[in-house]
Amino acid sequence: MPLGVKKIVAQHPHAKPEATKNSPAPQCHASSRERRQAYIRQYRAFLDEYRVSSREWLNGLFNVEFPLFCFRPPLIYATRGEPSIVPT
Repeated sequence: MPLGVKKIVAQHPHAKPEATKNSPAPQCHASSRERRQAYIRQYRAFLDEYRVSSREWLNGLFNVEFPLFCFRPPLIYATRGEPSIVPT
């Protein structure tokens, strides 16, 4: 329900709303349930592929292919005598 110009101008600029909705945001906005489920399936497949590639990359296999449109995890080097913090 729109407030209108008079009510908006009458509000204090730093005022907070009395009540807000606290529902979680959807994973995606889709036009149908089928499209939403297809998105979730594709995203989970992307994550699975990324996790496998990431694990191999961090274990030293640098010719591994990553999924499109993602970043490789950073390599973390330890100095002599200190344990590496790269997960195994």
